[in-house]
Amino acid sequence: MYRNPPAASLLVITAVGGLVTAYERTSGRRVWTFEATRRGANHGVTLCHVEDQRVICVSAKMVDSMWAADGLAEINCLDYLTGRHLWQQEVTTGANVGYYTATVLIEAGQVLIAHNTVLFAFVLENGAFMWQQPIDGAHAAGITMPVSVAVPGRATQADRR
Repeated sequence: MYRNPPAASLLVITAVGGLVTAYERTSGRRVWTFEATRRGANHGVTLCHVEDQRVICVSAKMVDSMWAADGLAEINCLDYLTGRHLWQQEVTTGANVGYYTATVLIEAGQVLIAHNTVLFAFVLENGAFMWQQPIDGAHAAGITMPVSVAVPGRATQADRR
């Protein structure tokens, strides 16, 4: 039981098609917007999480080439109150994907991204790449499967998009 209830968050964040917008929670007034990079890509699903005054946005970017559609995940970190861009990473597995499968989990200063068949880890503070590992079972029978990610007390569920 709280002696004082936790303070309500100041902003509500929405994310769609690479566009992230913060609205003042009490009035609905738009406070800031951010648009993910468009370099030759069609944006699809955009996931958004807030942790430690940082907004992590992961945008699906389907880059169509002559041979395949490469599903990229563009990761942007923004300041929660101002929308100031803090860092960016882009990950790909080089695979032709029919739909976007990224899943995001943030915990203990680490950003975990399950994208296609690979799990990536970055430092929340500065976006530094930490490691990547193939995900067992993520590519069953030639089909990329959605991946859920969990640590004790937190989980993110994947769904087919």
